[in-house]
Amino acid sequence: MGVPEIWRYDGSYFSINILQDKKYIAVEQSLSFPNLPISEISNFSQQVGQKDYLDLVREFRKWVKSQIQ
Repeated sequence: MGVPEIWRYDGSYFSINILQDKKYIAVEQSLSFPNLPISEISNFSQQVGQKDYLDLVREFRKWVKSQIQ
């Protein structure tokens, strides 16, 4: 694919993969957003369908802003 970073969520597991030596490897930290903990992103992903979607998106955006400042 050639994309430097791929975020994947399969409905239960969230992962970030980066391109290294023409292969994608799982990493614990995003190249683009190094301050965002993967476990917290996964927690938001798991709430889809449990909370109102727009409320969840607002919460996620607020959380992301707090992490990158």
